[in-house]
Amino acid sequence: MGHPTDTRTAGYGPLPQDRSQLLSWNFSYNLPGKQLPWKAARAVLGNWTLSGIGIATTGAPANPSCSSTAAFPYNDPSLTGVPAITQTPSTTSILGYRCQEVADPQKYTQNFYNNFNTGAFALPAIGTFGNTGRNFFIGPHYFELDASLLKRIPINERMKLEVRADATNLTNSPSFNAPTTDITSSLFGRIRNSLTSSSRKIQIGAKIHF
Repeated sequence: MGHPTDTRTAGYGPLPQDRSQLLSWNFSYNLPGKQLPWKAARAVLGNWTLSGIGIATTGAPANPSCSSTAAFPYNDPSLTGVPAITQTPSTTSILGYRCQEVADPQKYTQNFYNNFNTGAFALPAIGTFGNTGRNFFIGPHYFELDASLLKRIPINERMKLEVRADATNLTNSPSFNAPTTDITSSLFGRIRNSLTSSSRKIQIGAKIHF
């Protein structure tokens, strides 16, 4: 006879590491200025190289978490692996298991502060199991593009000057963490910080090859 918390629907869902769509690319392109028929134009527009690397992924799965003061096995601890446990002389609280879904979490007006229907979840009654699926919510997507532009300027037969500009997060795209998932938090459902703190950075440099 199986444990009452070991149900197929309880633990079935995408892993936290799952990214259902991922696209990465890189490129390097020599601008065709050297093919121009005019010497002055070739000097200005020739020997330029544009290169870069980028990545775009869908967001990380997440689900709301609840806490319970019910006695084992009614605190449903098996659904998130090893739960966090806080204990007092009178109660043992299990953090991170399923909430009770009382409405459609996908019916909401989306904006920066609303990423799902936060009113759709409640603490399950003591002695009952929550019915929220595992990792049903997909967090914000991730996008980053880094690029470089360089020009090689011949000085003589042996020496060459290289001037370049490098940019990280060229489009200055923010990538946010998943919303707060603790149902008891006043910030439940809100995005509080970014996945990376790297805003666009551009550096310019030069070096001589000889």
